[in-house]
Amino acid sequence: MLTTLGGPATGPASCDQAILLDPIVTAAPNRKSGFTFAYTAVGAPVVAPAGCSMAGTNAYLVTAVPTTVDITGIRSFCSDEPGTIHFDVTGAVAGDQNACEALPVLH
Repeated sequence: MLTTLGGPATGPASCDQAILLDPIVTAAPNRKSGFTFAYTAVGAPVVAPAGCSMAGTNAYLVTAVPTTVDITGIRSFCSDEPGTIHFDVTGAVAGDQNACEALPVLH
């Protein structure tokens, strides 16, 4: 969940609020600079470490899609592990990791 990657700028960071992403992106409606962002956990849950309220996963899919195609953006973007960014010139959202990895790589 994107909320777990956000958190207050004043820290301290934790596994429930990692403070890795801009709070505007991690708070609903997850929009910034004309794009809507989403995070999907993929695979079986991994047991949450002590002090964490949610289990994690070993795989993920993140997407950034224009809020209004051809107005706020002309391409959509996606990434999964190993962190390569892919793009779609139609602005469509990648539905899963395979669809993401089939798209061209952003250089």
